[in-house]
Amino acid sequence: MTAPRPLLTTTRPPAAVYTPARALEAYSRGTIGCAEAIQAIGGRGFADLLDALARHDWPLPRGRGQEAEIARQVATCLPLVRAALRPAPPDTPSRP
Repeated sequence: MTAPRPLLTTTRPPAAVYTPARALEAYSRGTIGCAEAIQAIGGRGFADLLDALARHDWPLPRGRGQEAEIARQVATCLPLVRAALRPAPPDTPSRP
């Protein structure tokens, strides 16, 4: 006979334990998921979560450990974007 599995397999408190303010903070820091945060704030969907984050000045969560990859992608793409935004030389005819 095998031992019974524990009911909770996580060390985080369930969303019901979070106050709305703590849920927004936890979501912004990436320690709880959006479904848990929505439930904790009493929202109906992701739009409610985004609205609450904006009203309370909490940023969207960022992926853990992805900052270096994002910086690399920006460094690769930024010259292309800048080149596309350069003004046309003065002798270039304008478009109608």
